[in-house]
Amino acid sequence: MRTPFLFALLLAAGCGARTEADDYRDAGRPDGALPPDGPPPDVVEPDRPVPEEQPPACPAGRTLCNGACVDTGSDPAHCGACSNACGPGGTCTGGSCLGILCGRPLALCNGACADLRSDPNHCGACGNVCPAGARCVGGACVTTPMTGRTLRIDALLTTNCRVTEHEGVTGDDRGGIAYAGNQVFYTGDTATVAFDAETLAARATAPRRLDGIFGEVTLGLPFTLASNTTPLDERTSIVDALLQVSADGTPGRTAIPLAATAFLDRDRNDVGIFAGALRTVVTQGARAWIIDGSAGLATPRVTAVTIAPIARHVPCESWAFWGVAEFFEGESWVAYVRDSRTVVRQNLRSGAVEVIATFDGAGLGDMCSFTVAPTRNRWYFHHETPSFAAPSGGETLGYCDARVRAM
Repeated sequence: MRTPFLFALLLAAGCGARTEADDYRDAGRPDGALPPDGPPPDVVEPDRPVPEEQPPACPAGRTLCNGACVDTGSDPAHCGACSNACGPGGTCTGGSCLGILCGRPLALCNGACADLRSDPNHCGACGNVCPAGARCVGGACVTTPMTGRTLRIDALLTTNCRVTEHEGVTGDDRGGIAYAGNQVFYTGDTATVAFDAETLAARATAPRRLDGIFGEVTLGLPFTLASNTTPLDERTSIVDALLQVSADGTPGRTAIPLAATAFLDRDRNDVGIFAGALRTVVTQGARAWIIDGSAGLATPRVTAVTIAPIARHVPCESWAFWGVAEFFEGESWVAYVRDSRTVVRQNLRSGAVEVIATFDGAGLGDMCSFTVAPTRNRWYFHHETPSFAAPSGGETLGYCDARVRAM
């Protein structure tokens, strides 16, 4: 079903290696043949005790990867590091992938695939980096004034708050949050669950965990990052589309293609997903993708820019963290939780950082994801350790008053 608002986001820094689910382009498989999701794998979270059983030691020159001792200097499935697969046609020599096949219009740059049309670090040619503030359009670095709908957080308050403990329905925290009109989604280790936006009562459990979920904040439309028609999960590294998410958490079957392709490096806990007004910004390292959508736009416009990396932030227990994409006075900003007491915004062009709000007492706990709902004058958030809103801690989803300008 064509959505009334086609919206999008794209991301990646340091092109990640393809995985089995990513290879639909080269393998020629129909979408339906992509392997289905199984239950989430058992993983040891950063805040969990280390298992008593220690892994076996490998002989010199070998590395333990997925229970087997391998030579990362020559193994194409673990080239240079565990799970760094070289992909179709690739060979591993000296820990580097050679002979990688990049499907058109991608090109092989520094051992990974890049889109020379829109990649600010390989604009028109491998290694041609666009200067700060410039974007790559059709293979050329250009500087143009930014435009967009105004969205600015004036205040994040601690009044009229409401919280709920949700571990029983989502499992342990993972990070993804999305405002969706009458409800708000949160993703835990077990499931993505829709909660009532007013009462915070659990309303529906998604048929699969949506690791790449986010929501357009003025229209309340939820989406997930996708590789073609496959929602982003632990098997995929290519992001080239969005899927709209229904009220019960079911991802759509019709992909909304992005204007450019990105490769997600999920081994780095530095992907930022920022939801805004008809805009989403995705960052990783020195790259940012500004994705703009509007009614009737079949392929969301993607503006790739080089930025100062967002280094100091509270990470989630997954590969990303979530915040808000702001735009005001002709400038694009991203708002995120910097530490247990501070929420800041960073200018994508200049790298300047401003404080939006500070919190005394118990502060924000380990909050790593939040979003806003301008029509409700609220901000929604998640944390596990004690905070100003939930002194006893626990897996907490909540909201409080906020002042947000949107026009």
